[in-house]
Amino acid sequence: AFRQLCALKPGDDRTRDALNEVLRLAESQKQAAADLVPEPLNDLPRLRQAMRKAAAARNDEEAEASARQILELDAADSGAFALLERYYHRQRDFSKLREVLIECARSPSLPPAIRKTRLKNAAALSTDKLEDIDGAIWAWREIVKLDPEDKDAAARLRKVLQNGERWDDLVEM
Repeated sequence: AFRQLCALKPGDDRTRDALNEVLRLAESQKQAAADLVPEPLNDLPRLRQAMRKAAAARNDEEAEASARQILELDAADSGAFALLERYYHRQRDFSKLREVLIECARSPSLPPAIRKTRLKNAAALSTDKLEDIDGAIWAWREIVKLDPEDKDAAARLRKVLQNGERWDDLVEM
């Protein structure tokens, strides 16, 4: 259609029709390209609003889903984290709570102090609620990697290793 348009004279009806056809094709191509592009990753305002609305309506599942999406995009979002922490505590779903703590702690965008706190909470859940020695060992090791000068974390890691009778790992420390 574009080649036909180039061959025609300005002001001619055939020229106008060919130009309209080129514009229609260009618009359909533009729409097709837009359909292939995923939603913008930074859709945080809409997700935060959806989370607040769902929480206000006491639609826990929808609020949870929105909060999880928010944390995937911004692990430092304190509102989404607090909502999930309260929700999983109420549900007594400590496994999911630990999962969220670990996911957030893995984010390099979080300040190290917050990452350590989340890992400490994951370690505590692992030992106190989930009886998962391996999970606790992993969390304490991550804290020690994050802050090798943290003597308390090293001592707690040694204690968990002793309680779990992980003598080989204890010797390696």
